[in-house]
Amino acid sequence: MSACNNKQQEITKIYYQDRIKNDQYDKELQGWLNNPDHIGFHKVSLESYQAGTGVWFLEGPEFGKWKSDPASSLWIYGIGRCHPRELIQC
Repeated sequence: MSACNNKQQEITKIYYQDRIKNDQYDKELQGWLNNPDHIGFHKVSLESYQAGTGVWFLEGPEFGKWKSDPASSLWIYGIGRCHPRELIQC
């Protein structure tokens, strides 16, 4: 076998190995980007709901202004590792 054929085979091998890695990455990325389990999240939220949770926020002036003004924006942030659905469960 010539040196040229060996190089060509090596390049082909690397190409297909790289392609397999990219396919695996694409599958992982697609799995991560798929819609989350909203029903499951809702069920967990309902199970962990505490009466009166979020009343201070819902009755606060910032929320009232946002709700009454269609052109307004409301920025909600929480502590690290706190999912927004857990900030207020109503």
